[in-house]
Amino acid sequence: MAAKDGNVQNIELDNLCLRTLSENQVRRHAKHKDLPEELIDILHLQNEIKKEIKRRAS
Repeated sequence: MAAKDGNVQNIELDNLCLRTLSENQVRRHAKHKDLPEELIDILHLQNEIKKEIKRRAS
């Protein structure tokens, strides 16, 4: 569970979202901290695509 706006005190339903462990790690990484949410989503998807390609190549 994560707060979309980063404020964990804001527990409004529209502010909450579920994230996988890998999504959470990408979002909490220091070099990604100040990036826009949309760009972080793209970085996460890029990582998932790379993992799938690697899995299929094995």
